[in-house]
Amino acid sequence: MVSDFKHTKLRKRAKSKNESTKHETGQSHDKQLDHSLEPNSSFPHHNLLFCLLLVLLFIALVVRFHNIANPPEVVFDEVHFGGFACLYLKQQYFFDIHPPLGKLLFYLVVYAVDFNCSFDFSTIGKPYQDFLYIYLRAVPSVATSLMVPLTLLICLNLGVSLPLSIAAAFLILLDLLIIGHSRFILVDGFQWLFMELSIYAALRLLNFVPINPKQFYQNLEWWKWVVCTGLGLGAAVSVKWSCLATL
Repeated sequence: MVSDFKHTKLRKRAKSKNESTKHETGQSHDKQLDHSLEPNSSFPHHNLLFCLLLVLLFIALVVRFHNIANPPEVVFDEVHFGGFACLYLKQQYFFDIHPPLGKLLFYLVVYAVDFNCSFDFSTIGKPYQDFLYIYLRAVPSVATSLMVPLTLLICLNLGVSLPLSIAAAFLILLDLLIIGHSRFILVDGFQWLFMELSIYAALRLLNFVPINPKQFYQNLEWWKWVVCTGLGLGAAVSVKWSCLATL
């Protein structure tokens, strides 16, 4: 009887020891999983990175906004996109081959600044009546300026060194095609920004390495980048159909 009691006591101790071992193993596994779900790329210190992104954004804004009012007349496809924004404000029907998101962004500016939509965009070279057209030109300028710090983040997530990532950001900053498109009422800057956003989100998503696939899909951080990737791709396609190539 005494031996039975001892055996029962030993079994209880062994059972409790196994449960504690499983609990500790589960905690260490969770920690390992959380660690594995962090981006693989080596980033600089957060404060340094934040200051660097702000400096790049500031330089990009200065380059794009310099002398943005010239020429003070309708240029190239401003004939179309400026006119479309005014037609939205007038609630008049029109047809265009491109999806509506880019034109709707211009419409929001026209609505916010109370742009004089009696102005006729139909003729290239027609002088603007007031300075409010600058607000319309400023929207793609801001969009393409955001591409510069975003390029830095994309390169860092690809594992590129910090000096080369900065060089890549300056290539986008000083690209004459991007500068030219960003200074007029055109939607190309929107599609480029949304494409970069989708690429950045996809890289953050791919940089997560799962240990247990079942727990991997329960991670909120992973789902956040899944949603951001989808939103970026959807927004890019909603500006121009040519962005389908990004998919």
